[in-house]
Amino acid sequence: MNGTIGGSHGWVATMDEYFVRLYDDLNPGASDSDPKRIVLGRPKTLPHCQTELVTNVAMSSSPEDEDCILAVKFLGPQLSFCRPAQQIRGYVEWVNIRIDDPCFFSSRVSYSERYKMFSMLASGGTYIGYWDPEKKDRSQNLSVCRSGLYTQFNQFEMQHTSNDCRSELLVEGPTGETFIVNWWAGIFRRFMVYKIDEYMGIHTASFTKDIGDVCIFVSSKGQPFCLKASLYGLASNCIYYGSDRVSGKVSIRDNVIVGRLGRSSAPYFIPPQSS
Repeated sequence: MNGTIGGSHGWVATMDEYFVRLYDDLNPGASDSDPKRIVLGRPKTLPHCQTELVTNVAMSSSPEDEDCILAVKFLGPQLSFCRPAQQIRGYVEWVNIRIDDPCFFSSRVSYSERYKMFSMLASGGTYIGYWDPEKKDRSQNLSVCRSGLYTQFNQFEMQHTSNDCRSELLVEGPTGETFIVNWWAGIFRRFMVYKIDEYMGIHTASFTKDIGDVCIFVSSKGQPFCLKASLYGLASNCIYYGSDRVSGKVSIRDNVIVGRLGRSSAPYFIPPQSS
């Protein structure tokens, strides 16, 4: 295997037979004359797992930060973590986790700024699992994903929409709110957005057509993110999507394409970078 496995915080991750590499080439703030490279060893494959097919990657912050943690989610039970800053000291230690719950085998991993933990949405969106990277009792056989937030979906919508080519993505808004985005990437692209609410300790996910002055970025290989639309001159209440072939913009209110961005130059978006 040799190719792009994901993008996060303005960095692109690739993996080959021996290494995971991080590049900042496509980051608008990167140096053209001195692009940055971080080369990491490849995680070991746990028994009864595979590390050839990658679901996605996520990072808690820029890999240049001392406290940054990189997560690689493989298709199946294995989830692997490391601290890229260890590369400066010459040795990167991977923590490899085998997930017991099969509902997470095809899930994508993301990082929650609100909870300071990595999270994954179970298949069908019925609950969210969290893993605390600072846990002291972790082991290779630890089930990292705990049933947490129960979500109640619009059953009529779910039953009358095909499951083919559907991705279920978890993304946090700019003020800490959490959304679930269902993305059907077939011939007719369709999105459904749910907002997770909490009341007296009970969490529900309600179908919504209005997320206010917010836009959501989703892509086939990038970590999803949200932005305050007016702050960046973007369209509010919209989803910007990108894949290997095409990118565009869809109104959440009526699920209508309101802008085609043309052929996608990459299967991920680069979020604005702080100076």
